[in-house]
Amino acid sequence: MHELLHAVTVETINGNEELKSKLENLLSEVKKALGEDAKDYGLSDIYEFLAELSNINFVHKLQQIKVDKKDTTFFQRVRSFVNEVIRKIALSIGVHKNTAYEDAMDLLM
Repeated sequence: MHELLHAVTVETINGNEELKSKLENLLSEVKKALGEDAKDYGLSDIYEFLAELSNINFVHKLQQIKVDKKDTTFFQRVRSFVNEVIRKIALSIGVHKNTAYEDAMDLLM
């Protein structure tokens, strides 16, 4: 699963500076929140950050980090970000908005 996530996200991230910047900011926030505990492989770079979403221990750690007063966790922000990446990949392969595919992805995310 880890390598599959690399396969479906690397090109999209590299081709979209705005998306890349958002992911770099999120990774930075996670590292800051974890402090000295920021030793997970998924924190090495933005590509490993996304790929490690296949690691349940990493996901559990993200689920515990609160990001603001709205009680939003980093995991919820990551999930939203991954949803955005998936939508961009879908659009790049010809899947358009307002489709059954998009509705299915919304249910999944």
